[in-house]
Amino acid sequence: MNRLCYIDCLRVFACFLVVTIHCNYIPTMECNKIYTQLLNVIGSPSSELFLAISGCLLIPVKISQGEFYRKRFSKLIVPLLFWSLFALFLYYYIGRISMKDIPFHLLALPYKSTIIGPFWFMYAIIGMYLIAPVISPFLLLNEKKGVEFLLSLWGISLILPYFNFIYEDYYSLTGSYTSPLYMFSGYMGYMLLGYYLRKYPSKLTSHKYGLLYLFGIYVATLIPICVIGFYCPQYRSLVMDNLQLFSAIQVYVIFSAFQIFFTTENSVTKWAKKITRYTFGVYLIHVFVIEYIYVHIFGGYETLHASIEIPCVIMISFISCIVIVCILSKVSVMRKLLGVSSK
Repeated sequence: MNRLCYIDCLRVFACFLVVTIHCNYIPTMECNKIYTQLLNVIGSPSSELFLAISGCLLIPVKISQGEFYRKRFSKLIVPLLFWSLFALFLYYYIGRISMKDIPFHLLALPYKSTIIGPFWFMYAIIGMYLIAPVISPFLLLNEKKGVEFLLSLWGISLILPYFNFIYEDYYSLTGSYTSPLYMFSGYMGYMLLGYYLRKYPSKLTSHKYGLLYLFGIYVATLIPICVIGFYCPQYRSLVMDNLQLFSAIQVYVIFSAFQIFFTTENSVTKWAKKITRYTFGVYLIHVFVIEYIYVHIFGGYETLHASIEIPCVIMISFISCIVIVCILSKVSVMRKLLGVSSK
């Protein structure tokens, strides 16, 4: 399979957004809230972009189910278990959790992340890998209209949360087991979207003013999110959730923009190709690095205005994570624990 230049760049960008949004959680000064809210909106589609990248590269699955599971889970399960246990005992050592909490976290470990918040994505991607071989025959047998039908049903499920503006508790953000659209909702839609955009790129990618239109669409999603987030905080979760329409539109826009920008190899794509092999490792350790930098370099959580502090922490954390993963991956055992590919 020919290497997709835009995917390398997109993976690095998504990783940067992950660091951005988690650097943004710590400062809580009142005067910083507008700035931090804006960064939350910009960084929000980070994990969804990773799902779209997985869909672009992995589905439809054309190898046996068993072989696919072996390849995917051998790279995922060991790092997930190691860093979860590392965090568990680290937090116990520094007094963040007590001995009585440890059995609960260990019992939850096979099912969900209760130790490191951002690791929710790891469990979501495990579910996506499990279902990928199941939906692959459908993708192989059906052309564009069949995939568009599934994406349309998914799109409707992303609109349902907005009915809560009219009737409170109309729709649960966690979904409903009895909903007719339940089986078509969830994170699988982002994998399908990534597959679809690779096989059937948006017409805007070949339009003369495609980038301008995409930028306009992106700004159009930011405005209602920011307005509602600032002035109607009780509804903030409706427009900031991963499974709502604005998030899907942002993923579509960013994915398509990268398809325009990075179609051929250049100095940027060559740089991204070198960095992309470290992005999983960055995801695994970035929480520890960010917290260390805030506490030990910036001396606390509210020392500077967010417009100065957060960009500094983002850049220092992102670069530090890459350097740390690069150095540790020189050791073969750590290379496996950090999920660093050999090429």
